[in-house]
Amino acid sequence: MAISNNYHLDPGVRNDTNMYQRTPKELAEVGIELLPTTLKEAVEELAKDKVILDAIGPEFCDYYINFKKQEWNEYHNNISQWELDKYLMLY
Repeated sequence: MAISNNYHLDPGVRNDTNMYQRTPKELAEVGIELLPTTLKEAVEELAKDKVILDAIGPEFCDYYINFKKQEWNEYHNNISQWELDKYLMLY
C-alpha cells in the first residue's frame, strides 16, 4: 500500500552556495546556526531546551545530562590513539 503525501510543500529556492565556504558571520546574517560540535556543547544546549525538558521530564533529563557530563569528562581526560600517533614523538 502506497502512502500519499497530500501536503505538497514548496521546497523553496535552490541554494547552490557551498555553506562550508561561508564565514560564521555570513551564516548568522542569513539565520543559520551551527550544531554543537562536541558532546559537552550538545549537553549544554539540551539543558537549555525547554521543549525537550518538558517532553521528557525533569527527572530523566537531570539523570541523562549528569550522565553525559560524566561521559564527556571521562572522554576529555583520556589520550586518544590519534593524539599518541601525532604528538608522542614530536616533542
